[in-house]
Amino acid sequence: MKKLGILFVLFIGITLYSCEYKVIEPIEIVLPPPPAGGYSFATDIEPILTKDDCTGCHSSSNALDFTASDIYEQVTTETTVGSFGSAGLSYINETTPDQSPLILIPTGEDGHPSLLSPTEVALMVAWITDGAKE
Repeated sequence: MKKLGILFVLFIGITLYSCEYKVIEPIEIVLPPPPAGGYSFATDIEPILTKDDCTGCHSSSNALDFTASDIYEQVTTETTVGSFGSAGLSYINETTPDQSPLILIPTGEDGHPSLLSPTEVALMVAWITDGAKE
């Protein structure tokens, strides 16, 4: 019985000693001040959506085509947005910008690969908060 007690104490000691905890520091994102006219789709958001990571899938064969000339209209027009709801939704949500499907989907929601950096997410939220201007 004494051996069992010693083994138990030894096991607990080794277990506790071998645990490693990493503190995850929050990422601080600092966006430059918005341009004089505010953020715009053409200057700030379209370059994010037209990078190869996105256009590899979002081309003419997809319902949301980031290679087309009407990307802004596709993003801001009410439509059916994946599993986020029924028809009548927009990819942007001006009431709660960080809950916009345009941001949630490419950050891993809805089974989509996570493709946006924290800075790109912050820029997209700032653009929507600023009125989602073209």
